[in-house]
Amino acid sequence: MGWLPTAVLAVLGITLLALLGLRVAGALRRTLVASRRLNTSITGRTRRIDAGLAEVRAWRDAHRDANLGA
Repeated sequence: MGWLPTAVLAVLGITLLALLGLRVAGALRRTLVASRRLNTSITGRTRRIDAGLAEVRAWRDAHRDANLGA
């Protein structure tokens, strides 16, 4: 094999590796964004659930005190 086909194959290989690297980097970036969004969603839902539970506990405590006094 001469030097020209070897050089062409080397350039082609490097180009394909670079394209593959770009695709992998893009996939990792999309995964990171999705992970952050999911974490934000779960955190928000957990806060809403905790707030609802606090309301229920406050309501129950208020009614328990009212029923004990009657």
